[in-house]
Amino acid sequence: MQAHKRRTLDGWSLVVLAVAAVLLALVWLLYNERVRYEYEAAVSAAVKQSSMLARVLEQHTEKTLRAVQQTLDRVADEYERQGNGLDLYRLREQGALDSSMLQSIGVLDETGDLVLASATNRRMDMSDRDYFQALRGDPARRIAIGRPVKGRLSHKWIIPIAVPIRKADGGFGGAVIAGVEPAYFIDFYQVDDFGPRGSVMLGDLKGYVLARRAGSVDSFDSDIRGGLLMNALREAPVGDFVGTGQFENTPRYVSYRTLEAFGVFVSVGLAIEDALAPFYERRRVQRAIAFATTFFIPSPPWRCLRRSPASAAPGNGSPTTAPCWRRSAKPPRTPLRWFRTARSYPATAASAKCGAASSSATGSRERALPSCCACI
Repeated sequence: MQAHKRRTLDGWSLVVLAVAAVLLALVWLLYNERVRYEYEAAVSAAVKQSSMLARVLEQHTEKTLRAVQQTLDRVADEYERQGNGLDLYRLREQGALDSSMLQSIGVLDETGDLVLASATNRRMDMSDRDYFQALRGDPARRIAIGRPVKGRLSHKWIIPIAVPIRKADGGFGGAVIAGVEPAYFIDFYQVDDFGPRGSVMLGDLKGYVLARRAGSVDSFDSDIRGGLLMNALREAPVGDFVGTGQFENTPRYVSYRTLEAFGVFVSVGLAIEDALAPFYERRRVQRAIAFATTFFIPSPPWRCLRRSPASAAPGNGSPTTAPCWRRSAKPPRTPLRWFRTARSYPATAASAKCGAASSSATGSRERALPSCCACI
């Protein structure tokens, strides 16, 4: 009974396995290095994009607020000359008041009573409004922006902006106020600019939202005094950070900038999932390629090793030393190999005559060739 043949790995087999292992390690090393590089590049690009969007929004906001301030200063100058005889409708017809920007405009006297208005003729006491108190309490202040309020008749949100009226002696003589629609600031960007889960916001430095848009949802007059953004504003007037939204619980890359002259700030947040979506797609493709390569590289060495013979051939105590890819239990059936092995086949009846004649003529002890090649 023939003993069981034990398979061992010779030197060539170990070389094949070592090369395959090195190639696999190199593939995954390159994959991890590429992924790390592309991730850092994607994060850097997202932060730069949010910072650029915040800077552009800052410029738009500053330009808008300065235009409103100049318009209100002109109305204040006219009121100082004409008093209660000022005709706001005439100023609007002359183009001095931008109706697309200013929803309403009015004049408060030094006690806070509404004496002139473009939207109503009623006298109202507005001395308790934050913007009026800010102007009356600080003679050097040139503009004040209040918290958003919702109109009782129009049911629209407006941001009140006021400038002071000075008496001849330089004292406080009242204020000119205007209502600006919050969408005028946040409509500057569309959803495609900051993504479906991104956000854009205008707020005051006291910690209240003047206008905010997250995706397609707008919000006003929210309290963010305890949020990460206000903490970052206390540390630096301009900056970037990564944080979770206070309202949507969405991780974002947030960039903010402060407009000290107006007491407000702007911020833009890009959702991490949206900003890194192209990177995640490339990573999935690269991972699939790495896994396919992982299964492809060991395949040839595995087939080669399975063809390796036993450690010792029958009747021979020493194992063969040929490389495994040069050994084969079933050599390929080439015509030359078939011709050589065919000589050892026994003679058939069809070739007996030809074989006998050949043997008697040559006196050879070789067996007769088959009829298909004996007479070649």
